[in-house]
Formats: sequence, structure tokens, C-alpha cells
Amino acid sequence: MSLVRLLPAWLHAVADYAVGITLILVALLIHASDKAVAAGVVIGAVVLVVSLLTKYPLGVIKVVPFKVHSAADYLAVVLLIASPFALSFTKSDKALTIVYIAAGIAVLAVSLITNYQYSPSQKSAKAEAGTGAAPAAPEEGDPGRWYAAAAPFRQATASAPTAGPAPAPAPGMAAPSPEAWREVDDNSGRGREAWRNLPDAGAPARPARQAWQDEPAAAAPVYEEPEPEPEAVAEPEPEAVAPAYSAPPDRAGITLEEVLAELAALQRPSSAA
Repeated sequence: MSLVRLLPAWLHAVADYAVGITLILVALLIHASDKAVAAGVVIGAVVLVVSLLTKYPLGVIKVVPFKVHSAADYLAVVLLIASPFALSFTKSDKALTIVYIAAGIAVLAVSLITNYQYSPSQKSAKAEAGTGAAPAAPEEGDPGRWYAAAAPFRQATASAPTAGPAPAPAPGMAAPSPEAWREVDDNSGRGREAWRNLPDAGAPARPARQAWQDEPAAAAPVYEEPEPEPEAVAEPEPEAVAPAYSAPPDRAGITLEEVLAELAALQRPSSAA
């Protein structure tokens, strides 16, 4: 990832090869400890190998996407700055320490301003669209594969006239028949003629349109709030009244003397027993 997409891919490739070769040469030419020399040679060799495998203008095998290459750049920055301290040769080999730290800062600066959106397929499609050649087949995982696949359609759309002879078809596309182009020309002519006659055809509708415009606008209905419904009042339930005791009909007129006599008669058999 970068902060500013300013540096093109080809210039970034030149910087990669320059850093890799410089690290190897400086490490071998300066008399230093084995650890310091090995750090420069290994990091420089890794930078060169990654550059040879990257999909950008100076890549050779081109198997590593340029966005993945950016991760290798930041890894090289960490290794260059941290190796003098990790391998403990900051005091014994001060010259190489300064070179490695300066190279790490330079690689970081280049990485932050590089445009990592470069795509070989997109570049080839743009170049071949101007020459009329068929674009190269896009590779899987390449962000420019859709741009390259749509190149024939863009070319045909840009070169197709509104009337006249049919243009040469793009590679991989069938040529339209002369009858089809004549039908397109006829339809276009009829459409233009109808457009010219459109004001006359719409003349009968002008009085109705004028009457509609002169008609007064209907007044907007006035909104009236509905009257609130009266609240329903619950009626109190009647209280339950205990029924009054009434004597049986056959005993209604009995007196107190008769009751006492009956009680005495009932007590006699029990006392006799």
C-alpha cells in the first residue's frame, strides 16, 4: 500500500534493481564482519529475486502480483533497518550500518509514493486497442482481466457509425450482414422523419392542453377533526339480597302452645324408653 500514487511501475522496478545490486556490491567491497556482509548480500539477493518474479515492466518470469510485491518492499525495509541491531554489528561495522539504514529509508520512501495498481493486462489492452490487434488473454487473479476482456466491445462501439457502411468487426466478433446495416439505416431515417413531424402530429391536442391549463384549480378540502366519542359508563351491578325465610304452607298458622305440645309429645317416648 502507498500514500501517494505518484511513482509509475517501471520506475519502481528500476529502483528495486538498483537497491539490490547496490546492497550486494557494497557488502562485498567494504571490509566488514561476516554477519554484516551476509546481511547485505542476503537482503540484496532477495530484492533481486522478487523483482525478477514480479508482474511489472522489468519483471522476467512475472508470477508475483505487484500488490504482493509491495509487502516484500516493506519487509525489506524492516530487515535493512533491524539487521544491524539484531546481528549486533552497529559498533564494529558502522559504515555498513549507515548504508543499510539509509537503504531501508530509501526503500520506504519509494514504496510510499508508488502506484501499485499497475496491471499488465490493462496496459496491453490499451496499447492493442489503438493498433487493432487482439488483446492478450487475461490471467486469473489479474485485476485488469475484465478491462482486457471488454476491449473488442469497446472498439466496436467506438468505431460503429450511425449510418453508412459497416465497420470492420473486432477480432473474435462476427461481421453483421449488409441487410442488417440497411435496416438500421432505414429505421434511423424513419425515426428522424417522425421527430420532425412531431409538432404537427401533436397540433390537435393543443386546444385540450390549453383548456386544461386554463381550468381553475380545485380548492383543497378542509380537514375537520372528528368529534370525540362519549365514554361508555359502566352501570353498577345490583347487590345480592338474601331471601327472607318463609314457613312451609302447612305450618304457617301454628302457635307457640302447639309447638310446645309437640315438643312434649316427642320427649315422652324417649323418657319411657
